[in-house]
Amino acid sequence: MIDLIYKALADKLTAITNEDGDYIFEHIDLWNQNVEFLEQEQPWNTPACFVEIPPFPWNQLGQGAQQAEIIVRLHIVTRWQAPTINDGVYTAHGLKYLAISDYVFDSLHLYRIGGMQPLQRINSEPNHNHGEVIDTIEVYKTSVIVQPSDKLISEDVDFTVSEA
Repeated sequence: MIDLIYKALADKLTAITNEDGDYIFEHIDLWNQNVEFLEQEQPWNTPACFVEIPPFPWNQLGQGAQQAEIIVRLHIVTRWQAPTINDGVYTAHGLKYLAISDYVFDSLHLYRIGGMQPLQRINSEPNHNHGEVIDTIEVYKTSVIVQPSDKLISEDVDFTVSEA
């Protein structure tokens, strides 16, 4: 399930372009505390988007069906470019990173992954505590109902341990 979500989002995020037709993201990956360990990480280009899928509970519905609400946190990481002082010489350049969240919203809002409910943005977490990089987080949610698959568990499987 998580691999399906990640692959679908990575494909969708890769295709996002700005008004000039340039791709927004230069790097897309799974989140692994990437911003906290910049010196220890393999270098990556910005803007980057890291997909975080926090733990989620499964609710039992009956007849083996389960339902989950899944949260997806997109870490949009950019380099700090310039001061954003109002009416400053570099203000417009310094604020360009904020538009990336809007491009992502335009692409992902109500996007369906497989048989899941459409993605909905539920929270935006601008970063106000940054040094060299800015980690803006956009939070989306979806929900899914799954049925057990015959391929996962079969009554024909022999779980006995043979002695060697």
